[in-house]
Amino acid sequence: MNEKYYIIKKKNLAEAINFITGMRFYVMDDRLDSNNKFYSFENTELFRQALTELTQLKSKFNNNI
Repeated sequence: MNEKYYIIKKKNLAEAINFITGMRFYVMDDRLDSNNKFYSFENTELFRQALTELTQLKSKFNNNI
């Protein structure tokens, strides 16, 4: 692991990761656009596994539409 934290730009994805792992995320303001937020998770094996599997699941369902 190179980075201690991983940034996600989509709130829905952050909430899904939180829902399935129980991991808490930090909310940060976007320095370039005050209307946007970033969601930060500790970059752990559990986090990476959840992100990978959610991404694969989304792709699977999008391909069936």
